[in-house]
Amino acid sequence: MHFSESLISGVETGQLPASPEFAQCCDEVLDTEGTLSRLLDWRRGQAFPHWFGKWRDKEQAAIALRTYQPLMVPGLFQTEGYARALLGDDVDAVAARMERQAIDAHVPQR
Repeated sequence: MHFSESLISGVETGQLPASPEFAQCCDEVLDTEGTLSRLLDWRRGQAFPHWFGKWRDKEQAAIALRTYQPLMVPGLFQTEGYARALLGDDVDAVAARMERQAIDAHVPQR
């Protein structure tokens, strides 16, 4: 790879964001079939990563959701501070996470 050790270390430790070129080179060297490049979606200014798919739309229309997440508070129950700690102070991602909690109040109660 033609990247400096300090850049690689910075990306590995989360101190520096990976560029698309860096991810593509890592994908080729590590033979990950594009996995690292796909993980960059959240770094490209998208509020939700590609793997999140249409879950947000389903979440908004759902009457009930069931989830099991023993190591993390689910997104709909996260406080802004908790989301900020998870998302690394990414203001747009935190705002999107908080926006998800504004579920339509007209959903019938059971």
